[in-house]
Amino acid sequence: MQDRVEPLLQFLQSMQLQPDDLRGMLLRCPRLLSFSMQRQVLPVVQFLQDDLGFDQHQVSDTLKRFPGIMG
Repeated sequence: MQDRVEPLLQFLQSMQLQPDDLRGMLLRCPRLLSFSMQRQVLPVVQFLQDDLGFDQHQVSDTLKRFPGIMG
């Protein structure tokens, strides 16, 4: 499980999400830890950026507010 969780948390931190943000996301959506980077997280981030034209700040805010969107 650690081999899945660690890259996910590193990726979310690279999206400018702070530890308090990650904590809040996990409290709202504990299943976030089970999301697949390749099948769930990255396609959603790519959709927000490419199809909806969100910048990194908008993507981060969306993920922070609605972490379940990635699953």
